[in-house]
Amino acid sequence: MAPADPEVYLFTVCFVGLGGSLLGLFGLLASSRRGGRAVVAGRLALLLMLGGLAAGAWALGQPRGVWLPPALLGGVCGTFWLLRSPRTRGALAAPLGALCRPRVQWGTLLLASPLLAAWLSREAVDDMAPPSLGQEFLVPDAVAVKEAPGHAVTDGGRPVKLYEFAAENAAPGELFAFEAGLIGDRGIREHVLRAAPADERYNCHGWVFAGGRYWIKGDDVEGIVRDNGYQLVSEPHEDDLVIYRDDNGHIIHSGVVRAASHNGLLLIESKWGRAGRFIHPPEVQCYGGACEFYRVARPGHTLRGLDQAATASRLVARGA
Repeated sequence: MAPADPEVYLFTVCFVGLGGSLLGLFGLLASSRRGGRAVVAGRLALLLMLGGLAAGAWALGQPRGVWLPPALLGGVCGTFWLLRSPRTRGALAAPLGALCRPRVQWGTLLLASPLLAAWLSREAVDDMAPPSLGQEFLVPDAVAVKEAPGHAVTDGGRPVKLYEFAAENAAPGELFAFEAGLIGDRGIREHVLRAAPADERYNCHGWVFAGGRYWIKGDDVEGIVRDNGYQLVSEPHEDDLVIYRDDNGHIIHSGVVRAASHNGLLLIESKWGRAGRFIHPPEVQCYGGACEFYRVARPGHTLRGLDQAATASRLVARGA
């Protein structure tokens, strides 16, 4: 399930909790009065109001969290009044006969509404948390990326495979739609700053370690960190490496610290898969996981051998 708009969740929780409680309270107060034309007219007006709200929100294309609460409350009220009909009361067995009593009905609604609102609030926290997209987001399948002719090298001499995106597989407008959905659906648009447009030529690891020329798989980053002498630090500084790991300790994302102040401000720049590069707080990103900070004495994070790999790619392209 994609995370919902926080404002929609707030409307849903308030309408169910506050609206249901008020409706139950008014029902209890009115249950002591005898029924009559005014009571019947009031019931019909309430059903029409709730039904009209639900139908209007649905017709205007509002999300389910807007039109469903009034529809549910209207259905509950209609069910209560249906249970009170003589035919229904006669058909129900003795233990279920209490459901036909107005005080039992409205009292149940009064107590159940805040409990349901509390449950919805808890679900909202889980739903609005950015989900971890995993390895398939970092490195698409073999149809989307292909191994480049050359390779990079760590300071320890370890070869690192480089990958190129198969641009011929990208449909027009795909990147724009991909990034818009990635940012908008997670409700984080106002918390990130776009530093560079969407680009299929490199991913997060490729931006950090390959200068934005290639894709690098997350499985190779562990060796890069080890061979290039990175040291884990607890207090990040500007230009430190940021590594995100999943619950199993696998590297799923990387970036670079762009700002680290004494008052707690910490900003990261990172490339989000096929989308653009963004400057963001450590916890505001689409990968999930926990972050670690690494410092290195060498100048920069770029691997060796990238120029040779680019030359090899050009030679292969000319030969093709």
